[in-house]
Amino acid sequence: MKIGLQTWGSDGDIRPMVALAHGLAAAGHEVRLLISSVEGKDYGPLAAALGLGVQPVGKLEISEEEFRDFAREAFSARNPVDQIARVMARLYEPMAAQIAEASRALCQDHDVVIGHSMLHSLGAFAEKAGRAHVTVTFTPSMIPTRKMSPEGLPDLGGFVNCLGWKLADFLLGRVLLPRVNALRVSLDLPPARSFLHDVAASRTLNLVSASPALTGSMPDWPANHQICGFFDLPQPHEAFQMPGPLVRFLKAGPPPVFLTLGSMLSADPEFVEVTHILVEAALLAGCRAIVQSRWDEIDDIPKHPSIFRLTQASHQAIFPRCACVVHHGGSGTSQSATLAGCPSVVVAYYLDQGYWGQCLTRGGIAPGLLLRRSLTPSRLAHRLREVLSNPAMKARAQDLGQKMQAEAGVQRAVELIGKLIVKQACRAGQTQEAR
Repeated sequence: MKIGLQTWGSDGDIRPMVALAHGLAAAGHEVRLLISSVEGKDYGPLAAALGLGVQPVGKLEISEEEFRDFAREAFSARNPVDQIARVMARLYEPMAAQIAEASRALCQDHDVVIGHSMLHSLGAFAEKAGRAHVTVTFTPSMIPTRKMSPEGLPDLGGFVNCLGWKLADFLLGRVLLPRVNALRVSLDLPPARSFLHDVAASRTLNLVSASPALTGSMPDWPANHQICGFFDLPQPHEAFQMPGPLVRFLKAGPPPVFLTLGSMLSADPEFVEVTHILVEAALLAGCRAIVQSRWDEIDDIPKHPSIFRLTQASHQAIFPRCACVVHHGGSGTSQSATLAGCPSVVVAYYLDQGYWGQCLTRGGIAPGLLLRRSLTPSRLAHRLREVLSNPAMKARAQDLGQKMQAEAGVQRAVELIGKLIVKQACRAGQTQEAR
């Protein structure tokens, strides 16, 4: 079966789709993967290491200064809908025409198309061409349920949460549906009425790349939503040679804390100040630490023997050798750290990151959530001490990591897609017989 995949965003939106593409190819399908990276990353080497071909689509024409201005505005916005609107306007719309053209071509040439939940063009062209369309959601907090409230609203229980989701869908629709429906009308398709129900999730099959061991189950989800488990890349998936100095640092003492805010720190206009906070917090907590940052642009932080400076590394290779991971609460890093058996400290910037921080806290593998806008060395050091003085938290993380491995998220997703293909074939056969 010819299956086309299309995704957009940062590492957390792209790497799980690479993992899914690899799983589908391993199952014997002919796979094509299209990637629109907002960071301009080249995923060709990663795809090649997995035996996949990848086609980059679009490129953001934005200077570093413009990107930092956008990041400052997005990080400071307190309203989740406003944050989403800013992200889409600055990081999606400049590539929208190229993404849409790629979606059209993908639907012409493939039997099934699978796309990031925000790629509305793929759903529209799939509907127009009569192709099976599958969406992928990376966090359950984007799917309405009585069990939790939308981001930014208090959780007041079932009935009130339902009202909150209707309000969230209405507000998102005001911001996002005009562009969605402009394309649909141009294709002679009926306009979408709900962003969350008609656009962000395929009514046929929406795969949720999240671990039920961390998130719990959502019994009131409609059948089209299927939580699979984390779409993790197979190991080893990249040619990563751990630098000699890092190997020696890891061997020289007890497991260190790993501090990384990932793509958030790269975009943070105050990344030097944040790096200072990370280093000072580790020193205050009295622990050995690996601090990942843009060190080649920082020259005013003194070196310290208990702090190892890192610019880039394979998290799969390093996380299992660490005592704790400090991160921004992205879906990928949250689940990668847990999969490695590491407790977390979450420093959230925006959107779904607070949700993942709460999941980790409820699971007993992270202390209370920290927010980037109120982060201080003393607050972060206090959270680090909480984790490092609690062996039960490490044991719980190791237990959850083993449960996540057993979930086999990619394998479950491939099985669900296979069942969908069989259903589609049966329907096509019945239609032919009826004729």
